[in-house]
Amino acid sequence: MNAIAVSVIIPVYNAGETLEATLDSVCAQTLQDIEVICVDDGSTDRSAQILNVYAERDNRFKIIAQENAGAGAARNKGLAAAKGKYLSFLDADDLFEPDMLADAAGVCEKYDADYCVFDFDLFSDDPQERIAIDWAICRWELPETIPFSHNEIKQNVFLAFTPNPWNKLFSADFIRRAALRFQEIKNTNDMFFTFSALFHAKKIVPIDKVLAHYRTNHGQTLSYARENSWDCFFQALAAVKAEMMKLGLYEKYEQQYANTVLNYFLWQLDRLKGPSFFDCYDRFVKEWAEASGLTGRKDGYFYKERDLARLKAILQGNPVDYLVYFHESMSQYIPQLEMSNGMAAQEIDKMAADIRALHDEIQKVTAERNEFGSAGHVLKTDNGRLAHANAELADELARIKSGRAYRLAERAKRILRRRP
Repeated sequence: MNAIAVSVIIPVYNAGETLEATLDSVCAQTLQDIEVICVDDGSTDRSAQILNVYAERDNRFKIIAQENAGAGAARNKGLAAAKGKYLSFLDADDLFEPDMLADAAGVCEKYDADYCVFDFDLFSDDPQERIAIDWAICRWELPETIPFSHNEIKQNVFLAFTPNPWNKLFSADFIRRAALRFQEIKNTNDMFFTFSALFHAKKIVPIDKVLAHYRTNHGQTLSYARENSWDCFFQALAAVKAEMMKLGLYEKYEQQYANTVLNYFLWQLDRLKGPSFFDCYDRFVKEWAEASGLTGRKDGYFYKERDLARLKAILQGNPVDYLVYFHESMSQYIPQLEMSNGMAAQEIDKMAADIRALHDEIQKVTAERNEFGSAGHVLKTDNGRLAHANAELADELARIKSGRAYRLAERAKRILRRRP
């Protein structure tokens, strides 16, 4: 490998609350020959001071300051300064496993890969309370052969991986050959980069291991950004289409692309409020639907009947009529969601009761051990057994929370809160 194996690029903007944990996860990497390029995107909190502290005690850190221009511009500045053989991108509130860089670089070396992709999980405030997911890498879409390219993905290239860069490690030579850069837009600025990398790559390798942890509790910040830059997702997808056309791939993936645009648009529309909702709706009807190939399609072109029904309602009506239609169409799912909600709640309550009972039993065994002294070694075994069972039940509770029933329950709660 090069003298510098991996350049870790971290855009930083007002991340004072989470930055130290993120940087600590990088410092703890078992792969030592790295550089850490932190680009301060005009922070106004204590982020700059934190970065300076880490740079003073670890000469692998390089701090670049710029006026606020967004994460895309910050990543591009980091790319321009990077000297590593491989490129890693990390957001200033997420975490890496200690062996992330070593494992990913080792796989890329083994297969001479353009990039590798690995699993991640979710957490909110406590990094130890993680939620497992199965959609970081949709393995049912992947071929049996390793490495592979987009040509071997089975059904939908846009579903194979999540379009974010931080669960991937890229060959720097590959990124330079493909001349890939991040879009410098307010949000969704990584979609073009990751989807374009997918279409350019000849050798992609998946890693069946969770190596990153994604923080989920910045909802208000994300909602505010979405309301004020609601068209960024379409700018990203339009750039992806242009890149596909440049590579001669658009005709091959046209149907998959159209379905992806529709999916992203509906997801976005569901989360907008007030003027942003109406502006996005209007732009879609007047421009985006036709530009994305969503109009004039025969039955069966769209993968989900429900999405097709919503598309027709949008194109044939107006925003107010659509909201009435959407409310009425969702109402038919409420009994099913209420049932799923009840089932999930009962199962979770039962598991919580079992955990409490085991906790009480552990306390009892501990008290007996302290009381009987010499018999403690026997009781310690029982205590260990119960602690193990307690841990298993806690894992099972986490599994339930990550399952379909629990997600339906959460969705039901949101829908029911919107009911008059």
